[in-house]
Amino acid sequence: MKKSLALIRRAALSSQKQQVSAFRGVGATHIEPCLTQQVKVMNNIYQQSRFFSQHQIFSEAEQKQETPSATTPAYLASPNILDMVKPDMVKSDDMEEQNVYVSVQCYEDELERYEDTTDLIPNRQSITIEYDYPLSIPARKTFERPVNGFTQRQLVALICRGYKEIYEEEDGSSSITAQPMRDQDPNCSLINRCSTNGKYGIWGHEIGDLMLHTLCYNSEHDIFTIEVDS
Repeated sequence: MKKSLALIRRAALSSQKQQVSAFRGVGATHIEPCLTQQVKVMNNIYQQSRFFSQHQIFSEAEQKQETPSATTPAYLASPNILDMVKPDMVKSDDMEEQNVYVSVQCYEDELERYEDTTDLIPNRQSITIEYDYPLSIPARKTFERPVNGFTQRQLVALICRGYKEIYEEEDGSSSITAQPMRDQDPNCSLINRCSTNGKYGIWGHEIGDLMLHTLCYNSEHDIFTIEVDS
């Protein structure tokens, strides 16, 4: 559009020069009215083109404006969905900076302490959560929307239940019995869980070692991922 405006301006100047050349030798009283009218016409064209150019730029800018953040679900950008609301609990030294820090194995003992009215993932009927620790082969589980919605309490329960199912599936499909490494190998002094060769290849930790604290959304794969301490 800037190039078009420049061409229009150049055309106006060129026309003016041609008029001067054509009327060279004629009295100034005859040339001036003609030149004035010609320049006025070209100037009007230039100004109109400039107006439409600006209008087009503004329209394109308006079309490119992003949807207000107020309409975007907060969980999409949250580093930890579980911490988007405050649980009804007193922090302990183990909780560090997280609001949620719960034993995966004993989560039922703490459920009542977590908030159960705010739907943290309001626009979905189901969610898929990926479990990758301590699994050699990651697992994905899909959970339907609870009656109360995906509240802090419901999310904690769903994630921990998923972990229990994974450990049960692993034990049921492995030819190696889960036991401390030192019991499996007399030359090893570690008490960590030995690696098993079941469906997920769990290694290093029993479910009782896991402490859930984080859930976040992965937009690239449209899944939810979790973080646990052990």
